[in-house]
Amino acid sequence: MLRLALLVAVALLVAACGGEDPGAPDLGDTDGVPGGTEGVPGSGAEPSAGPATSELTGVLGGDPTLEGGCAWLEVDGRRYEVVWPRGYEVAFDPLRLLGPVGEEVAAAGDEVTVVGTPAEGMASICQVGPMFRADQVVASG
Repeated sequence: MLRLALLVAVALLVAACGGEDPGAPDLGDTDGVPGGTEGVPGSGAEPSAGPATSELTGVLGGDPTLEGGCAWLEVDGRRYEVVWPRGYEVAFDPLRLLGPVGEEVAAAGDEVTVVGTPAEGMASICQVGPMFRADQVVASG
């Protein structure tokens, strides 16, 4: 009798795990893309409305001793921590922004312009100011 009760309990548990949640959203055909294909380039789906792309121009600054090295763009006295596009990185000693092939794009004190969106809700260990996710670096001087 105990064995039968155990088998019934396991069968109910398996059925509950394998069943579809009636309250779950219908994602439709995702073509293997988690969360659907909406907004995926080449998917034919309309992109969802997100933050508007904007331009940010500021002076490259940083502190190699702050949390192991933090850099920012300073705009009218306000610091913005930038999440640089893929391939870009900040090097210290001396402070400089390096491009995708290792070339120096800007040095400390240079004016840099990036295009992207505010990275609201994103946190970092630097905490020097609001964060900005750059899609491209368009100018430096």
